[in-house]
Amino acid sequence: MKLYVKNQYGDKVYLKLSAPTRRTLVDLIGASDSISKGALDVKVPDLDTDDEFKELNKNFNSMIERLKEQQDKLLTTERYEAWETVARKLAHEIKNPLTPIQLSIDSLREKYKDKLLNEGRDFEKYLETINRQIKDIEKLVNEFSNFARMPNPILKKMDIVNLINKSLDFIKMTSKNSVNLIVKTKSTLIYGDEDQLNRVLINLIKNSEEAFLEKIEKNPNFKGNIDIEIVSINDYIVIRITDNGKGITDAKKAMTPYFTTKKTGTGLGLPIVTKIINEHSGNFSIKNKQEENGVVVTITLPKYA
Repeated sequence: MKLYVKNQYGDKVYLKLSAPTRRTLVDLIGASDSISKGALDVKVPDLDTDDEFKELNKNFNSMIERLKEQQDKLLTTERYEAWETVARKLAHEIKNPLTPIQLSIDSLREKYKDKLLNEGRDFEKYLETINRQIKDIEKLVNEFSNFARMPNPILKKMDIVNLINKSLDFIKMTSKNSVNLIVKTKSTLIYGDEDQLNRVLINLIKNSEEAFLEKIEKNPNFKGNIDIEIVSINDYIVIRITDNGKGITDAKKAMTPYFTTKKTGTGLGLPIVTKIINEHSGNFSIKNKQEENGVVVTITLPKYA
């Protein structure tokens, strides 16, 4: 590839470029072509070339990352809109027969109440089992409905530290685990919906505590620990929540509505968290700790301007 510029007379003046510079230009052209076709997984490799080209590469890769983030956010929004429709239909279809089933159980109990007092222990046990399972189904349906009807956040100026402290006051009333708040910035104001962000924090801490239970079953001396760290990075407040639980099996699947590894889980906890954070113009990620067991949750929210 030969590059040239035109002088004042319109003549071509060819440029003599070093091999790394030519390589960088070829990489930039290739990356631009890939992006134009919708492929956002490309990156311009770092080469030992002029400082200006190094800066260009850095900015180009930064642009690709931002485009990828926005694309992922758009796809997530589209997926959640589809899942909301499914949740709405499921809630409607399941809820309709629950009431007549409950009435039938009450009718059977009333009809055979005399026999139940004397010899109907097994029969009563069966009815109680059915009744308990109906309550579980009702809980599931309510989760579907809540997911489908989640309102848009009402954003107001708020202090994220105050919100977290309120959430922790509630958690610590029943928790036997260690929960620590570590604030490393004076800039803690954001635009947020207090109720929805409180739901996010309660949900995430509850997930950690449920992971602790599985470890306690294997080791009664195990002590659960949750660290919540708040830092400031450029125009964002970053909240990192780390625990020493068993970790997460598949972070990508865990973000999918209705996927769960829990016996009584609905699979809507993390999708609801993700939806709330996305609607706050933030980012949410979860991954396993590299050095030891446990997870790292990262929430990024824009600062109050």
